[in-house]
Amino acid sequence: MEEQKGLIKSGTKLPAFVEDAYESVEKMQAFADLLLKSKLCPDHLYEKGADGKPDYTQGKTPATVMILLQGHQLDLPPLMALQHIVPINGLLSIKGIAAKSLILNSSKIKKGSWKENITGTIEGEDYEVSITATRSDTEETMTRAFSVADSKRAGLWVTKQMVDSKEGWKYNRSPWWKYQKRMIFWRCLGDIAKDLFTDVLLGSYITEEARDLPQDAEVIIETPKGEKITIPDKEHVKERSVKLTNRAADMITKNATDIISKATSETTEPTPIDTIPEEEAHVYTEQELLNLGPKIYDLVEEKFSSIFERVNTIPGKKSNKRYRLAILSVQQGKFEEWYSQTMELEEGKGETSQDTKQEGETPPDPFKEKSAEELEFEKNMGEGTPEGKLPKGEAEPTAEESPADAVSFFGINLTSLPESGARAFPEKRAIFGGLRGIGVNEDTFKKYANELACEDTGETFLSTWPTVEEFSKGASVSQLKEFINVFKAVELK
Repeated sequence: MEEQKGLIKSGTKLPAFVEDAYESVEKMQAFADLLLKSKLCPDHLYEKGADGKPDYTQGKTPATVMILLQGHQLDLPPLMALQHIVPINGLLSIKGIAAKSLILNSSKIKKGSWKENITGTIEGEDYEVSITATRSDTEETMTRAFSVADSKRAGLWVTKQMVDSKEGWKYNRSPWWKYQKRMIFWRCLGDIAKDLFTDVLLGSYITEEARDLPQDAEVIIETPKGEKITIPDKEHVKERSVKLTNRAADMITKNATDIISKATSETTEPTPIDTIPEEEAHVYTEQELLNLGPKIYDLVEEKFSSIFERVNTIPGKKSNKRYRLAILSVQQGKFEEWYSQTMELEEGKGETSQDTKQEGETPPDPFKEKSAEELEFEKNMGEGTPEGKLPKGEAEPTAEESPADAVSFFGINLTSLPESGARAFPEKRAIFGGLRGIGVNEDTFKKYANELACEDTGETFLSTWPTVEEFSKGASVSQLKEFINVFKAVELK
């Protein structure tokens, strides 16, 4: 049980110069600048410098004024407002501790009615917090609860298995892993605050809940040729997306001279690389590299630039494992040995494949070890054509035959995902054939699906849909567009 208490005292007498500051915009700006120059405001109220740290000479005056005004409406003193009102995703949220204090100090709650109850354990995954309160004006009593089960349904819960996985870096700093009991309490508090005491908080979200609200992280990038590419991107920051698109633009605009130059350079004997680059003195363990997941690509490009191009000349799949082994070989002084062996192995695979065709041997069965359903699907589907048309013998659908909700995107009819979460066979076949038609195979799909993430779950496309067929069946139109945009930018020349 919890007795009423609060850190905020309403009716606090403010100094005259502070009260005077609220009389005009100019005075508010001057007051905000004074507070920012103290360097005692929260770091998010300062612009970031080149080193990524707050630049205390570049305060965000307009944002500070907005926070002070919101605090004034909530009857929060200025310094308390700066500490407890946090801008998140375009919302002025209020920290849970301040929200609770405002409610307990308001005239809207019946004295002695606030009750908190906790049952279960985190270890047993049945932990639940419930809060009951009564309004003083309407006598309405309400109970709200939040549990581990609720957090799982909302996609918030983080388990030890998730933290220990290869993608654990995405979860080990989450408050839903570090402060599980507190996060459940704050979500319960947020629910009763919104449902019973909306007028006290003026409809504000509590900060702990606002952080988990979905964001629109869509990035629109303009290429050097003036073309615009839209990438809805939650897991990748704008800098990464710009880098990806600029690299794609360079590849797309290459001319015959570039190709000849590249062919010539391949005949030049590369400089041996058997030392750790000067720019990267840190020695990485294999586990550290495993934990990076797809981010290892950026590490090689930025900090092991001397081997980046060499590794990319090796035929076959550009996997995380290949980059990991390359870094480890450099650190062990054996890069040239590893490079030669890997190159010989991959080239040998290609020669074996060609020899098999020349000798007239039966090539490996592409349907081997696949289920009957997969076999039937691929036989009906075909592999697509360079123009992205339907398999031979199948007519292009007319406008009347095409689904009413289909969207044509780079010649592919993308139908909306039904409520069942799975498209019917004809729609799945059309998308599958379209993707194959523009050159998407299983290898290229895995390459980019492993770098794109679902907005609602945070999981990569690849972990959600391991194959092109499953992706065609279960991905939303926006997810299909996101993948096609990235694929088109990087792969199509």
